[in-house]
Amino acid sequence: MTESRKRHSSSMRGTGQARKSRTLPANMTPAQRDLFDKIAKGSRSSESAFPLTNADGGLEGPFDAMLLVPGIGDALQCLGAALRFRGGLSDRAREITILLVAHHHGSAFEIYAHEAVGRRIGLTEGDLEDIAQGREPRSADAYESAIAHLATQLLRTGDLDDESYAAAAETLGEAVIFEVTTVVGYYSLLATQLRVFRV
Repeated sequence: MTESRKRHSSSMRGTGQARKSRTLPANMTPAQRDLFDKIAKGSRSSESAFPLTNADGGLEGPFDAMLLVPGIGDALQCLGAALRFRGGLSDRAREITILLVAHHHGSAFEIYAHEAVGRRIGLTEGDLEDIAQGREPRSADAYESAIAHLATQLLRTGDLDDESYAAAAETLGEAVIFEVTTVVGYYSLLATQLRVFRV
């Protein structure tokens, strides 16, 4: 990690003592256990570039809080799985978008987790540094640059002006606009939950 990324990581918002006790398998209700199994043993488990559980057997990152209300947590993790495994974005474009969201919100866990994914799919340390500084990654192709631009505008303004929408619709198509806005919204939601629970 470069020095500027170390400084950025050390100034993340929402750091401090964890607020929620981890829900451990031995203490789970049947609904919590079912959700735990979907997350820890489902499609994510074989594809994950970071551990989904820790040494005590509890879920890492945003997944532990999802156990608080399994009916909502299940819907939330299903959306995440759909974005990861059933969307149309390339792996690199998706991870560039997620990392732009993570850095925008100063979400240390999302940065840790998705930099690991990014390295696995070919993002270089230079790319990761660019994203940390809010720039398009240096190795981005035209498609990835257009998606990074779209995500950056959504993060800065929460909207697309008419010119940006028209350009994105012509270059990427409306289905991609829908998917990028969903990725930005989903990972912004997770960043908020991670910050609130001090994960």
